[in-house]
Amino acid sequence: MAHIQFSIAGPFPIPHQKHSDGGSSKYILPEHAKLFWEDKSVKPFAAKQGCYVFAFRSGNGHTPWYVGKTSKSLSEETFTPDKLNKFNKVTYDGKKGTPVMFFVTRTDKKKKVPAPVLRDLKKFLIQTAKFKNPELINKVHTKNLDAWSVDGVWHPKKGTASKISNVFKKMMGL
Repeated sequence: MAHIQFSIAGPFPIPHQKHSDGGSSKYILPEHAKLFWEDKSVKPFAAKQGCYVFAFRSGNGHTPWYVGKTSKSLSEETFTPDKLNKFNKVTYDGKKGTPVMFFVTRTDKKKKVPAPVLRDLKKFLIQTAKFKNPELINKVHTKNLDAWSVDGVWHPKKGTASKISNVFKKMMGL
């Protein structure tokens, strides 16, 4: 299989409605998904396959809440009823911030991605997002993630980076 290069696009704000209670609760309806895909900055990704990350932007940071992959296209699969239910469990819970979407798609003109590559990419993104946000709502590929770490290299405790761990990270391209 040839090497496939991916790039990141986003964050793209997701239209939503604030709950009438005046708090920070919000929800995303099917008509918001339609508005999302009508945005000219999002349209170029509509027909592509890839992975997507539903997140919240708050302040200068982003918190991932769900990682998905598409076997058809991003526009067909990102806001299906089951995905809206998952997203709305987070948005309605009153999380502060703006719901956003990131896309991870091919850098070349091709729209399709081989299924094994998409599966590996999704697994990597889920495992990385789970360390950033232990409340990530994905269930698959999240087992035993806290079973190991490497000081200063992979999911290290704060302050564990040593000179040799930095050399090792550089050698391994981490």
